[in-house]
Amino acid sequence: MDPSTAVAASILFRMTTYWPGILAGYISIIDLRRNRDFNVDEDIENIGNSGKI
Repeated sequence: MDPSTAVAASILFRMTTYWPGILAGYISIIDLRRNRDFNVDEDIENIGNSGKI
């Protein structure tokens, strides 16, 4: 096997297995932060209305 073929194969393997996981993890963290911020705002609104019947 030609060394350049081996290098190309290893680069393609790394790009198709490693980077998608990093991207998926980053998107998940952003989504969790967005949901956490939304829930905090919702809780603050509920605290103000907790004494009303």
